[in-house]
Amino acid sequence: MASTTWVGGDSGNETDWNTGANWSTGSIPTTSAHVVIANTGHNCALDTTRTIGSLTIQAGATIVGGGNKLIIQSEGDASGGTEHYALKNDGIVSGNLHLEFTYAGETAADFNGSSGNFNDIKLNAASVDLNQVGVATFDSLIIVANATYDAGNDGLTISGAVSCSGIFLGNSTTTISHGSLTVNSGGTYSATSGTTTITSEAGTGYAIELSGTYTHNSGTLKVTTDANTFLKPNDKVNHLIIEPATSTRVYEYVNNATIQGNLTINAGRLAHYSSTYSLDVNGDCIINNTGILDGGSGSIELGGLKLASGSEYRATTKTTTITNRITGESHLWKNNGGTFSHNNGTVKFNDNDHSAVKENTFYNVEVESNLGDYAVSFEAQGGGGNAFTILGNLTITRGDFELVNADDTCDIHGQTIINGSSNSAARFNNDKNQTGTITHHGLVKIIQGTYHVEDGATVNMAGIRNVGGTLS
Repeated sequence: MASTTWVGGDSGNETDWNTGANWSTGSIPTTSAHVVIANTGHNCALDTTRTIGSLTIQAGATIVGGGNKLIIQSEGDASGGTEHYALKNDGIVSGNLHLEFTYAGETAADFNGSSGNFNDIKLNAASVDLNQVGVATFDSLIIVANATYDAGNDGLTISGAVSCSGIFLGNSTTTISHGSLTVNSGGTYSATSGTTTITSEAGTGYAIELSGTYTHNSGTLKVTTDANTFLKPNDKVNHLIIEPATSTRVYEYVNNATIQGNLTINAGRLAHYSSTYSLDVNGDCIINNTGILDGGSGSIELGGLKLASGSEYRATTKTTTITNRITGESHLWKNNGGTFSHNNGTVKFNDNDHSAVKENTFYNVEVESNLGDYAVSFEAQGGGGNAFTILGNLTITRGDFELVNADDTCDIHGQTIINGSSNSAARFNNDKNQTGTITHHGLVKIIQGTYHVEDGATVNMAGIRNVGGTLS
C-alpha cells in the first residue's frame, strides 16, 4: 500500500485535509493509504469522516479533528507509516478526533503523543485485535462483538464510557481508569490484577453494569463516581471500594450482588431498596470515615464487619449473617465508634473459631457456630464495666454465648432460646467469674442445650422453662 505524507500549510495555520497540494502525492489520501502527518509546526485539519490505511503522527506535527472521525483499516509499513502499527502517535492531537478501527487482524496502536488525546475509540469489526503500546488516554471505548482490545502494561485512562461486547484484556498490574464500565451479554472483560477505578456513569445511569463475563484476576474495582448511581456487579467482582468525593452520594446495587473479596466503603452510601436483592461479601466488610452500608430489607451476609468512627451500618430488617473473623483479628464484628442501627433485624453469627463481638446493642441475636465448642464472646464498647443489650431475642443453636468482660452487665429483653442438637452443642456459658449482673427480662427456654451459671454470679430471670436441656 502506498504512503502519503502531509506537506501542506504554513506554520501555525490549519489547512484542510481535502486539498491535494497539501499531500506528497498531490492528491488526498485513498482509503488504503498509509498516512503520515509530518511537517513540524503545521496543522492538518480533518474536514469530514475519512477512511485510510494507517495513521502516523510524527513528533511536532499536529492533526486537528474538528469533531470528525478517521476510519483505520490496515497497518503501516517501513516505507511510510510505522510497520505493524495501525496508529503511531508522537505528535499533537487537538479538536475532538474520533478513531474507528476495522483492520482484520492483530495490530498495534500508540495513542500517547506529546499533547492532547483522541476522543471516542471504536473497534468496529469482529476481526480487530488491537494491542495498546505505551500509556493511553482517550474519552471512550466501544468494543464490538468478538473484537479484542489489549490494554498492555503501561496504564490506560478513559474519561468516559467503556462498552464491551467483545474482549478487553487488562493484563498484569496495570492501573486502569474508566468513566463507566458496561460489559454486555456475550462480552468478556479480563480485569487488571491491580486497581480499576470507575469515575463516572453511563447514559443509562450505571457506573458498573456487568452482564457478560468479568474475570477479576484478584484485582480491585474502585468506584469514585461523584453522582448518585446504579451498580450491577452480579457475582463477578473481587475487592470493591466505594469512595465518592461527595459523602452524600448514594450507590444503589440493583440485583443480587456477591463480592468475592473485601468490601470497603470509605465515603457515600451503598444501598438497595428491594427485599428481593441480597448482598454477600465473602471477605471483610470495612466501613470507614463517613461511609454507610444500608441493608434495606434484603438479606446481608458478610465475612467480618468493622466500623470505624463516623461510619454506619444500617442493618437490614431481615437477617445479617456474619461468617468469618476480620482478617488478622479475633473479632467477627468490631465497632470502633461507628453507628449501628439495628432496624429490628437479626444478626446471626456463624463463627469459624473462638471469636469476639464488640457492640453495645443488638435487636435479635443468633449464635450458630460452625462447631459446638466454638464460643462467640460479646463485649460492650468502651471496655469492661459497660452495658451489653439485646432488645429482642437471643437464640443459641450451636456454640457458646458468653461475655468477654466479667464486669459488663447483660440485659436480654426478649426470650433466650437454647435449642442445639445436643446439650453440649448449644450453651449460655457464664464462666468468666461474672461480677456484672445478667438480666433476662423474658423467658429462658432450654429445649436442648445448657444454661451454665458460674458460682457467685448474679442472674435475674423473668422465668425459665427447661424442656430437655441442662441447667448447671
